Amino acid sequence: MTEAYRCLKKGLELLGEGQNRKAAAELERAKELEPGRGSVLEALGRAYFNDGKTRKARLQFEEALEVDPTNAFARYALGKCLWKMGERKGALGQLKLAVAMEPDNLTYRRELEMREWPTGREGDG
Repeated sequence: MTEAYRCLKKGLELLGEGQNRKAAAELERAKELEPGRGSVLEALGRAYFNDGKTRKARLQFEEALEVDPTNAFARYALGKCLWKMGERKGALGQLKLAVAMEPDNLTYRRELEMREWPTGREGDG
């Protein structure tokens, strides 16, 4: 097992336990060892987001999308970051793309519906 994989595995374990800061530390190490690895970027974004570091999370999800533009989870998570940062139009765009990529994913659909629901118009709410 490579050191990067060990760090990723440990980071995911910590993330599952809700230990977001410790997870981020492991995942940052994995990113140093394996830059541009989509699975690491996605997990690191999750750790940052769960720890309230929305801007840092956004950067990881954007980087994950540079690696793989078809990563529906990264689009969904980027949409959540953008919404939290007040960028409603961009958030709705990312959420719509995530739903278009995985139309059967109820999590993505519910998030989009919840964001569109207040007025039914983009950018409001």
